[in-house]
Amino acid sequence: MFCELIELRRAGLRLAPKDWPAPVRGDLRVEYENGKNNNSRRNMRTASLWVRWSSQDIPGPRMFEPVLLDVLGDAMLWRGHVCARVEEGIAEYEQMWLIRPLASLDAAPLPEFDAARFSPKLPATLPPRSETPSVAAQWYAEQGREMPFTR
Repeated sequence: MFCELIELRRAGLRLAPKDWPAPVRGDLRVEYENGKNNNSRRNMRTASLWVRWSSQDIPGPRMFEPVLLDVLGDAMLWRGHVCARVEEGIAEYEQMWLIRPLASLDAAPLPEFDAARFSPKLPATLPPRSETPSVAAQWYAEQGREMPFTR
């Protein structure tokens, strides 16, 4: 499927719409990988955006175990995992993609996505916290002890 893709997270952290990178155009392909042939040693779905580079297509952004979360106007919101090299080795982060279909890679640019219109539907980094104390905090209070790691 030809599409424009915007990555909504960087290193697992949600980006504000004003910080979203420019859309990347390419051919989105979803494949099933056999656990015998990959380093994860498990069967998984992989979504890759193949982008035009010079005269050939090369793999661009890649997501493991993609899940369709919602349809927002002319866009789809997908969530999955990405791997990245860090100083300590390999890290796995949650990633979200905003995908907007195109008729072809040569199609006219799409109008900018109206994030303000759909911002209530875009997932937050953390769910809203309740003001009531947690079960653990209640238990420690009943025992007359201070909950660890709260200072």
